[in-house]
Formats: sequence, structure tokens, C-alpha cells
Amino acid sequence: MNSHRLRSPGGAARHAGKKLGKATVLIVCEGDKTEPYYLAALCRDLRLNTVHVTRSHKGSSPISVFESAIERHKQDDGYDQIYCVFDRNGHESFVRAIQAIDGARERSRNPIQIQAIRSIPCFEYWILLHFVRTTKQFQDCSAVIAELHKYITNYEKGDEDLYHRIKDKLDTAIQNSEWVSKQQELAGTDDPTTELHVLIAQLRK
Repeated sequence: MNSHRLRSPGGAARHAGKKLGKATVLIVCEGDKTEPYYLAALCRDLRLNTVHVTRSHKGSSPISVFESAIERHKQDDGYDQIYCVFDRNGHESFVRAIQAIDGARERSRNPIQIQAIRSIPCFEYWILLHFVRTTKQFQDCSAVIAELHKYITNYEKGDEDLYHRIKDKLDTAIQNSEWVSKQQELAGTDDPTTELHVLIAQLRK
């Protein structure tokens, strides 16, 4: 797969953005295809030419996403904001990654503007919220996908056209995700929840 598919458009545009005083943003995804395809298409749709969307090159675990983001930050002369997009979905390093992200952001010397964008149990829950408002718990990502098939019968991971197929329901997904977050906070749980609405609100700004 050509890397330009995951850029919006990135590279020279990012450095040009710095010269123009625009915030440069790095989004590092756990997923190899689904998340970066979706988010890159979103950024192109919003004409965000100072946002770079990529996958973690160090592995798919949450801590690997964090480590990949820090490495890219150092290699690319820094970003104004970094987002690490990952799932819980049984990952052993989920909590450790959140602690590492919080530590990098809150350290007294050279803090990094980095934020976790978590989905519990997985990214497909965000896609499901385009169609239904639900706080139903799912055993794993396979269970979420099974539920999603009620609305997208041919859904498969790695669908390059996914964003454009459902973008007319984006505002519904945001409203549903915000509602779920409030309900789950009152209930004292985060299963299920997703923070994709937080990321998209920031990108829209």
C-alpha cells in the first residue's frame, strides 16, 4: 500500500503549515488499515493539509502506538499535537500506554502535547454508533462486528471507502458517542465507550 493514502497530505505540507503558523498534527493508529483509512479520508474531506495520519510501525499494542508516536515526533522535528488511537480489546499494555501518554504530557521539562484516543472494546464500536445509540457490552471486537453487520452487511476490516460510505451519519455518531460517554460516566464504567468524537471535534476546529 502506498504511504500517501495515509497522509493528509503530510510531508512538505506539514512543514509549510508550520511556516504559515498552522498547528501540525500527528495521528498514530493501532490498526494497520481500518483506522488510518477512515481518519485519512476524514482529514482529506476536511482539507486538513497539516495533519499526518499513519499506523504504528512498532506493533499494534497500545504501548507500541505511544512509542511509535514519540519516535515520529523526534524524527519529524516535532508536532504541535499528537493523538494515539488504540483499542482496549484485551491489550495487556492498555493502562501502561495511557500512563505513558499522561506522563509525557505532564512532565515538567519538554512536555509533549499528546493525547490518547481510546475505543472500548474497539474502533468498530465507533462505526456502530453511526447507526445506533447503545451502551450494550460486547465480549470482544468480533461481537461488535457481528452487531455492525446488521447495518453494514458487507463490512470488513480494511475497507478503504468506509468513511465515504457512512460520512452522512457522522454527526449522528458524534452525538451518540457524547451521549454514551455521559451515561457511562454516571454509571461508573467505560465499557463500551469511544473517544473518536473528541478527536473529530478537535480536527473540525
